[in-house]
Amino acid sequence: MANKYERSLFVSLHFNKSESPAATGIETYYASQKVLPLPQWTWAGFFTKPENNEIADTGENFAGYVQAALVSRTEGGNRGIKPKALYVVRHTKVPAILVEGGFISNVFEAQLIATPQYRDRIAAAVVEGVIQYSNTLPRPHLPPTQLAKASP
Repeated sequence: MANKYERSLFVSLHFNKSESPAATGIETYYASQKVLPLPQWTWAGFFTKPENNEIADTGENFAGYVQAALVSRTEGGNRGIKPKALYVVRHTKVPAILVEGGFISNVFEAQLIATPQYRDRIAAAVVEGVIQYSNTLPRPHLPPTQLAKASP
């Protein structure tokens, strides 16, 4: 769905699990490399090789803003931001991240995750990170507004 909208952001929220019950903390993944979808097929495309010179944002900066807000708001352990070849972040044209909001295999974190208050803190942190990242993006060029002239 995110690929349908040019100026969008994609966030996938998850909770982690580990073989080690001691594993703890929050981490955010971004694309190690993007695999952009090919444009829709056309007859013109049949005769010419499609060129995809578009350079996609891997989401690294986006991940950094969201991770910082998550750690600040939840006081969770900071496992950092990491590039990874996850399908949902690689195949999305727009900046995309996958957030792991804690470990359900850790008894303490599982108890936190089970509370609506903690999940609200995670949601508020993601929103904060989205806003902070969005404020760094160039604004779309809009045509100048024409002011109406008053009649004499």
